[in-house]
Amino acid sequence: MEPVALPRLSLAERDRRYVAVRAAMAEIGLDCIVAPQNTGEWDARQPDVRYLTTIGGGGTAAAAVFPARGEPTAIVREPRRVDFWRAAQGWVADIRATREGSWGEAMASALSDHCGGRARVGIAGLEGVLRFPDGTVSSGELHALRQAFPEAAFVDATGLMHDIRQVKSAEEIALIERAQACADTIGAAVFQYARAGVSEHALYAEMMAAHIRSGGEVPAMLLVGIGKAPSQTFLMPTFRALEQGDILICESEIKHAGYMAQSIEAVSLGPPGADYARMFEASLDCFEMLLEAFRPGVPYAELIRLWGAHMEAAGLRAAPTMGHGLGLGQDGPTTRPGGDARGRTVEVGHCFILKPWATSADGARAIRAGNTIVVEENGARRLGRLAMEFRVV
Repeated sequence: MEPVALPRLSLAERDRRYVAVRAAMAEIGLDCIVAPQNTGEWDARQPDVRYLTTIGGGGTAAAAVFPARGEPTAIVREPRRVDFWRAAQGWVADIRATREGSWGEAMASALSDHCGGRARVGIAGLEGVLRFPDGTVSSGELHALRQAFPEAAFVDATGLMHDIRQVKSAEEIALIERAQACADTIGAAVFQYARAGVSEHALYAEMMAAHIRSGGEVPAMLLVGIGKAPSQTFLMPTFRALEQGDILICESEIKHAGYMAQSIEAVSLGPPGADYARMFEASLDCFEMLLEAFRPGVPYAELIRLWGAHMEAAGLRAAPTMGHGLGLGQDGPTTRPGGDARGRTVEVGHCFILKPWATSADGARAIRAGNTIVVEENGARRLGRLAMEFRVV
């Protein structure tokens, strides 16, 4: 099969990752890591599979077995998908298919080729996944692994993989910058097509089309909050027609080659009310202040404190979030009012969607300015190219 024209990462990037993962495995005595399939959350629940194999996207379910020594194994659901993924990447040669969708059986078979019966096996997604503390591996998959390896020790490898993924390489940051370019086209589409009489559904179609045309990957998360007094965004557009006086809050977390960036736009159909204009200005001022404060070595808890103090001084509430990490999916830290982001500190290579929400004192109205940032040696850099403004159309 001819090579498939998809974005690729270098073999040097593969080797960098494998060295880092194996060093972490050696520290806690892991013989293998199993990364199960899970296409939930817009393909964001199997980031470790993609990190180790580059296989994924378009709703492709994939799993991986990564040994402390030797070549890893990737698993896809159907035999007819194997040749495609062999031609679409150059990292993994051993690609297998499940037998009629039995993932546990396929992972157990691959694990038996890499590890002995008394192996110590880390499972990425066993527990403590960001936003999914119960884990993302299915009970049937876990049962199949334990039944096939009754003397093995199965331990959680979620944190191990997350902490390695959190610090991005130059190649990863380049993909996030490319994702941000896709996100910017969504923002531009909102500005162009949001008019009274246009349905939310039609506007959403233009946003998605702009994303795909610019090289974006699906599935993607597009959120919209539209009305006279919106306070939150929602996962689906309605068929309601936009009206003069509506305020639109649009948040698009999209992907290029699996790597995510966000576009956050605020639009008013006609002059916005003074309360929304004031809240947006407070959020934008806070964004600029935090962008300057986002430096290596600064605790995320301090940034959360600055957000809270800024909103309190403006007579507003800092809620519900200041932002979160970005990458292949389930990236921390999350930042909540009064929290400490699990004690994490800003590092070079962190990528983050900075979106310090401004909420009215009574909690009824909210809006935010936001953009993707990357942390470098001398501070943080905003990736988006669109002007950050409350656009009036």
